[in-house]
Amino acid sequence: ESVADVLQIGQEVQVRVTSVDVGAGKMSLSMKEECQPREPDDLSAFEGIASDQWLTGKVVGTPQFGAFVEVTAPDSNSKAQGL
Repeated sequence: ESVADVLQIGQEVQVRVTSVDVGAGKMSLSMKEECQPREPDDLSAFEGIASDQWLTGKVVGTPQFGAFVEVTAPDSNSKAQGL
């Protein structure tokens, strides 16, 4: 789903300012609510997994630049998300 599928020119929306760069003449806006940073995943269970080993995962997000997938480490219950 692209932005054009959701928004139309002339449509009023609620946004918040996320950053301002006066020197560059740029301002960043967001329609998303501010998220609290989450604790980083413990990735130690994933160390040493060979790049040719395939894991089954669940897609948990699909921004325009890729997909976030949650996987479980082999021989463990440890879960983590990656892009």
